[in-house]
Order: sequence, then C-alpha cells, then structure tokens
Amino acid sequence: MKVSEFQYTNPHLTEVVFTENPNFVMNKEEVEMVRSISSNIKKLEGNHAVISVSLVLGDLDDFENDQPFALKCTVEAKFEWSEKIQNDGKIDILLEKNAQALLIGYLRPIVANITNVSKFPVYNLPFINLNE
Repeated sequence: MKVSEFQYTNPHLTEVVFTENPNFVMNKEEVEMVRSISSNIKKLEGNHAVISVSLVLGDLDDFENDQPFALKCTVEAKFEWSEKIQNDGKIDILLEKNAQALLIGYLRPIVANITNVSKFPVYNLPFINLNE
C-alpha cells in the first residue's frame, strides 16, 4: 500500500453552536432536518491549504419551523500535497471534493455525540453528494 501524496494534519473543531427549539413538539417518529454545508479553502504558500467545512442543521435564527434544534459545527485542517499533484492540475478537485469529504467524516461523530446528549434522538449525518 502506497501513502497518498495528498495529506492532512490536525483536523479539529473550531465552532459548535447547539440550540434547542423550545416550541418543538415531537409528533412523528423521524424528523427531516434542513441542512446546509459550506466550505472555505484558503491556499497558502507552497503546496499547502487550510480548509474548513461548516455544517448547519435547522435554522439558528428562526424557531417557527418544525425543527427540534439548530446546530452549527465547523471543522478545519491543514492540507499539503506533492509537486506531482500540483503539476497535474488535480489539486482543485482534491481540495474541493476530497478534502471536504474527509472533513465531513470528522463532523459525523461530533453531530452524533451532541445530539445524543440532547433530549432528541441521535442524528446521524447521512452521506452527502458533493457533486451537486
């Protein structure tokens, strides 16, 4: 097995906000959460970049909806790659798709742990299609 020429270090949580909806009434077994994902790619000198991915579940500003809670989590990591990848012109795809997918993998247990200690059922973040 060969180690990839695209690596990351120290993925970590940079922001978390959880707010319970005081008006929510559980009247069905499963609630469909409204979610959005955004990312920020900051290329640094050389073959390095810092990427953050933010996930928002529910609406942090409006509890007039039928969402049980609102949650925002952001994770960040530093990425680096070889000259070969830089010269192949594939780095943008790796940063926009692969790096985000890796960081979403770090968000999953954070979301599950936070919702597990709430009064609501554990929310398991599904796989997300980053091509759309």
